Amino acid sequence: MSVDIPTVPVVRTDRHTNLTPKKLQLTPLLIAIGALLFITYLSYILWETVMAPHMKTLGMPTRNYADLWMINGITIILFQRVISNWANKHRYEVSILIGSVIFASSFSFNFVRDFWQIVIVFELLTVGEMLQSPQVPAWVAQMTPQSVAGQAQGFVTMMISSGRVVGPLYSGFMMDRGWMRALFCQCLS
Repeated sequence: MSVDIPTVPVVRTDRHTNLTPKKLQLTPLLIAIGALLFITYLSYILWETVMAPHMKTLGMPTRNYADLWMINGITIILFQRVISNWANKHRYEVSILIGSVIFASSFSFNFVRDFWQIVIVFELLTVGEMLQSPQVPAWVAQMTPQSVAGQAQGFVTMMISSGRVVGPLYSGFMMDRGWMRALFCQCLS
């Protein structure tokens, strides 16, 4: 005995065959943003790597380094909303540019000899980072097509991570060679 199985016509859809993976186009602007992120996070790691030994060479107790990070945390808690509200009212480029300039200014501290001066410089670094860092991924998301959004954010994260990886090696090399002043654009005084 045989059973007839009804056949269902096969409807072929080519929706998967027309998909070609899109690739992120690294425009000059994206490359510049990537370089900015790399330099920012390489520089930020300099603070973590060499600030404790630098403070010790200035004759400050180790607890001052811990106090510096506590003050940093308090600054973030107290000013994050204000800075975030200000940044959200301006174009991404404005916030990133102003934040980058403030951040970079924290590295020109030839006058720093006392703890309170280091606190001021560290606050510049913190405020600059608070203006710049959250705005970059949002700006990149805005300027890149949705079809490559994952690659674009991956590029942003890769540049941040690269700066964090190279920073300790670079600063350790500079510190071992006695080039602390060069790390912070400090002229002979």
